[in-house]
Amino acid sequence: QRLCEAAARYQLPLEINLLGMSTQRHYPNPLFWQMAAEAGCCAVLGRDAHDPVQFFNKDVVGEAKALAASVGLPLKEVLELRSI
Repeated sequence: QRLCEAAARYQLPLEINLLGMSTQRHYPNPLFWQMAAEAGCCAVLGRDAHDPVQFFNKDVVGEAKALAASVGLPLKEVLELRSI
């Protein structure tokens, strides 16, 4: 909860990890993303360094976008880097 509150306060997006989604790991967890959405967070789709090709897997990207939409979590298409 505290992570979500801080991310929302500083407008820092959280990462929906595509590798975790493609390999059915314990993440991304829908309950966490529901909490993140309720806290006012936004998210980005993560290109995992271990398997960056997952970003080009349309099925996995579609699943991640559907997860975000199902909990009302806005996705950032472009990430502007800045200091806080």
